[in-house]
Amino acid sequence: MTNETQTLIIKLTYQVNLETGSAGLEIEYKNRSIERVCTDASVAERKYGSDIASKIQMRIDQIRSASSVEEMIRYHVGGCHLLRGNMKNKYAVHLAEPYRLIFERTNVSIRICIIEVID
Repeated sequence: MTNETQTLIIKLTYQVNLETGSAGLEIEYKNRSIERVCTDASVAERKYGSDIASKIQMRIDQIRSASSVEEMIRYHVGGCHLLRGNMKNKYAVHLAEPYRLIFERTNVSIRICIIEVID
């Protein structure tokens, strides 16, 4: 499946969720800097380049469309996986090698907090 097809499916799923009242995951950000990277394509592109910037936006759209982190893991959305070691209880989705978008659940079951983009 091409990136354009995945992006179209994500956008349609998000639109259906909005129209039917189905809530996807809500996103919080650890700080203003990571929020700007995740919500402003020009900031992400300046910091990481166009390929990673487009992947960040695609992953944010996928997270918003998912009903739970478990769903993302079950269907391998963005290669979502639980981390171990010093990142225990955090999750990651793949961007472009070697970058990953790291997030964790908050105490609200449908909300996650984006922590960082790491390599």
